[in-house]
Amino acid sequence: MRLLSDHELCRFLDEGYLILEPDDVPEATHDALYEEAQAGYAARELLSETPFALEPIGDNIVARMPLVRSVIESPIVEGALTSVLGPRFYRYSHSFIHASGPSDQGFHKDAHYPWGLRAGIRSHRPNWAMLFYYPQTTTASLGATEIVPGTTYWNVDHENVGNPFGEDRLELDFERDAIGAHEDLAYRDRRLEAAVETFDPTLKAIPVDVPKGSVVLVHFDLFHRGSRSSATSDRFMFKFWYTRTTEPRERTAINGLGSIDRRRRAPVVAAGNWLTRQKASVEVDEPTWEDSEAGRVARAYQLGAATPETLFPALLDAAETPRRAAMYGLTASGAACFPAAIEGLRSDNWGVRKSCAFLLGEVGLFDPGVVYALEDVGTGDPKSEVRSTAITAFARIARRSLAEGQDPIGARVLDVALGRLDPVAEADMPRSMVPMNRVRQAAALAILNVVTEATGLGRRVEWFDGLADRIHALLKSETDRYAAGTLTEVLNRLALAGDDAALEIVVAEFSHSRWVPSPTRSGSR
Repeated sequence: MRLLSDHELCRFLDEGYLILEPDDVPEATHDALYEEAQAGYAARELLSETPFALEPIGDNIVARMPLVRSVIESPIVEGALTSVLGPRFYRYSHSFIHASGPSDQGFHKDAHYPWGLRAGIRSHRPNWAMLFYYPQTTTASLGATEIVPGTTYWNVDHENVGNPFGEDRLELDFERDAIGAHEDLAYRDRRLEAAVETFDPTLKAIPVDVPKGSVVLVHFDLFHRGSRSSATSDRFMFKFWYTRTTEPRERTAINGLGSIDRRRRAPVVAAGNWLTRQKASVEVDEPTWEDSEAGRVARAYQLGAATPETLFPALLDAAETPRRAAMYGLTASGAACFPAAIEGLRSDNWGVRKSCAFLLGEVGLFDPGVVYALEDVGTGDPKSEVRSTAITAFARIARRSLAEGQDPIGARVLDVALGRLDPVAEADMPRSMVPMNRVRQAAALAILNVVTEATGLGRRVEWFDGLADRIHALLKSETDRYAAGTLTEVLNRLALAGDDAALEIVVAEFSHSRWVPSPTRSGSR
């Protein structure tokens, strides 16, 4: 496994992406996966009127196309993921094969959970990442993915009434006005450029041209889009999601940490310090603080470190734009933000409650008042998006406490999360053909984080007693495929840690749910 160099890590933290070329994967493997992607889309067409239309190109890609493992498990790819997400990261159950076509997507950030299911707030820290794998040489004419470098730390409003999208989109009217399919490419480009410039006039989108077999490591919160193809051949992109399950471990500071854009320097340095367990610091130049998302966020980081109380009114503001900047800036304030954030959890505005729950999880310090407030919101808030955010925050505090050798709330997090996994407590929310629930997905991930961090300590944890049986019982009624996938991974990690009950369950479930293996193509792996 080859970890990223400091230079590569700096570039990823600053620009939000990194092109990797797994040199240990034979060219025949990429050719075979290209053919399998074509076959998957042909099967999807045949199954378009059935409940199985998703299956050939979504979610079960690794099981259906096992050759792809040699790509995503390449030492270069695994090393990059480990550098960004830490050891024992988790490949989320959602994946998809995208094909280029005659239309452009609008610039967007993927929703927190699959199929446009919004479930919280985007962290400036690397807790999630994506892999884009291209089995063919990809150029702009073939429909290359386009990205807006550096937009990891900046966003647009999404709480407004009338926004039907779980993704964050630079232009809500892009699809309604059919811009992506507009025949006048000059008009299309003007609209796309206008959308980016409205967000920040200094930003430019670029196509990611890559050779055959390339993998692009992408920060989950980078603005990107699929572009139209003018070629006759197919362009496929395999997309995989990954999430962190452990706290960062101490290491030397990242050499050269900073940004090519001085307005991005503060969040980049803060993310890098968190990633290496360095003492938090905010170093910001003194630019003209223009009225843009970039300027507001940079200024908020500076104020959050120096005079956090000046950001409290904005944190409690019903308006999303100033609140978002204040919330991120206050992640540098430590416990100083607790009174305002706890007050915000009682706000009549659901966006304020969500922002304050997120902030408490990012600060990550154990405090009885914080724990009580988050537990109350995570179990009783009327808005499911707020409940899922609070549960995630609760788990982040527990994960940090465990990593620091403390164990004050691990058992409480499990009890709260297991309670929200009950389908009676959290009803499904249909998305396309897939029934899903944001709170149950957040609860399953909370359990995975706590269990992974605790088992990594190498000692027996009393509150694991009976946990495997409780999870197994919940799995029998779980209808959210992603929550179920995460819970299965919890059982797997318990089994690997020596839990005999979990091992027995994992073996029994494998015998019922395993796929019939596909033979490996000769010479392709």
